[in-house]
Amino acid sequence: MDEQQAYLALKANLSNRHWRLNNLYYIRNKAGQKVLLNFNWAQESFYHATWYFNVILKARQLGFSTLISIYFLDAALFNDNHKCGIIDSGIDDAKKKLKMIKYAYENMPSYIKPYVPEMTTNAAELVEFSNGSGISVGTSHRGDTLQKLLISEYGKVSAATPEKAREIKTGALNAVGIGQQVFVESTAEGKAGEFYELCQSSINLKHSGKVLSRLEPKFHFYAWFDNPDYKLNDEETASVVVPKETAEYLSGFTLTPQQCAWYAG
Repeated sequence: MDEQQAYLALKANLSNRHWRLNNLYYIRNKAGQKVLLNFNWAQESFYHATWYFNVILKARQLGFSTLISIYFLDAALFNDNHKCGIIDSGIDDAKKKLKMIKYAYENMPSYIKPYVPEMTTNAAELVEFSNGSGISVGTSHRGDTLQKLLISEYGKVSAATPEKAREIKTGALNAVGIGQQVFVESTAEGKAGEFYELCQSSINLKHSGKVLSRLEPKFHFYAWFDNPDYKLNDEETASVVVPKETAEYLSGFTLTPQQCAWYAG
């Protein structure tokens, strides 16, 4: 697609958030290469299932924090006075997410630049735009009301520093107004703690079949075996010996030999 075609596509799709997220924002992949964000199976599924209060129990490396971070950037650019916050288990991880957001903003195609506000603040823990919107990161949040909040690796925080998890629960979650959006995502970290309790309550709500209010959490689950990439080829599978204990554990799921080999490998 040449620049003229891209410009015409932009004019036709500028109001379509799904299109914007898959066509305007560049990130770095695992190899450090510049690539266009293009939803994978998990991101696509989650995008269409989002709610006001989202609890995401997931396998590693599915791209949820990437999707939500860029979703926040898009919201900040296309909504005035839209405040977004990101809480992570450590300040370095939080800053990495903001660095990714800045990279996506700075590498947007030239033809979109007239339609988005300028970045006015470019600090290690904060970006702000000329439309009054902004994104801040840290290990907690108290203060300004937020329109969007991401709590990343809450299970890890809950297991390692329970007092910090309680502070996030009582402080940061209360900073988000009714009808706005909260995303709490993590891998599982044991059967105790704030994240575990939040997952249990959202699972119970899901099983109850009731219509959720805007304040009630919606449970999203993305297991490793749902990922089509998590399998070995036939030749690799033939060379893998699955230990007895691992085979017994995996027998509780409906898996192919290729998936079992990937897990054991």
